[in-house]
Amino acid sequence: MTLPAMLACLLLQQTWVVDDNGGPGVSFTDTPPAVAAAADGDVVVVKPGQYSPFTVSGKGLRILGEDRLTTIVRSFTATVSTIADAPAGSPVVLECRSFGFPGLGLDLPQQLRILGSTTVAVVEQVTIDGEVFGPLASPPFGPGLLADGAEVHLRHRSISGPPGTLAGPGLPQDLPGKPALSVVNGGKVEVASSGLVGGSGAGQIAFGDVAGVGGPGISISSSPGTLSVLRVVGSAVHGGLGGTGACISPCLGTPVGAPGGPGILAASS
Repeated sequence: MTLPAMLACLLLQQTWVVDDNGGPGVSFTDTPPAVAAAADGDVVVVKPGQYSPFTVSGKGLRILGEDRLTTIVRSFTATVSTIADAPAGSPVVLECRSFGFPGLGLDLPQQLRILGSTTVAVVEQVTIDGEVFGPLASPPFGPGLLADGAEVHLRHRSISGPPGTLAGPGLPQDLPGKPALSVVNGGKVEVASSGLVGGSGAGQIAFGDVAGVGGPGISISSSPGTLSVLRVVGSAVHGGLGGTGACISPCLGTPVGAPGGPGILAASS
């Protein structure tokens, strides 16, 4: 790119400020309308606060959270933020100085999905907390971070996978824990200086002696005609804990434990 062209791009770039408190200089009070309004190449600065999950589609943005402990993305009604189909040569940078995607403590783990063969995303200084206690919502939950065909650079952060889910009478259940990171359909992922832990398996305490296995720290698989690639450097990767069932009958109250998950599970990759 020539110098005049580079200068033109910089002049066209716009910065949007998101602050749930509003006030002078604030463009939006939540992330979804800010991301929707931003054009390819724009910057979205997110101040400390609590914000809704968002979707970036068909454009590259730089989304900068100010602090992972106080710039929070979560919702009682939605659990997934999505980055999809970014144009080639126009990466999405989710950089948190930092963002947190914490679970809500009861039944809604938070998840990030990065999709599309042209999508390149940098996820830096971001915490994704999928592990929540005692999930009772209807499954299924996906992995903490899904890279589906996309190129993802994950740096300096921690991710935990959602746990298996319990359910009441007549509702579905999904006992195994979920991966912290899942790479599928030709995704290419680099993990550096990060920690990943699979979700814990759930126990079934009311309906029989079954329990879910722990989720893998990383799951990677390829589909026909594609090759998924994973590179892990200077990181800790652990499988999730196995669940424990009540073993009501015929075990006379002896708990039943499922195995923990593998650190990395690779299939056809």
